[in-house]
Amino acid sequence: MKRANLNNGNVWVTREQIALHFGFSVRTVANLQRRRVMPFVKVGRLVRFNLNKCEQALLKFETKSIFDV
Repeated sequence: MKRANLNNGNVWVTREQIALHFGFSVRTVANLQRRRVMPFVKVGRLVRFNLNKCEQALLKFETKSIFDV
């Protein structure tokens, strides 16, 4: 499976590529898509994810350490 070209910030990738990028399973990406956590574009049966927007969406779930001042 090919890895997406990450040089450009506006990269559109498949479910498999986004799973590979984040280290998730394809099923996890599908669940995040279904729950509308991960933004996507769907045209017919074609589904694509914007890599930048997905990274920003997942940062909302980031937790801070109790040791951070």
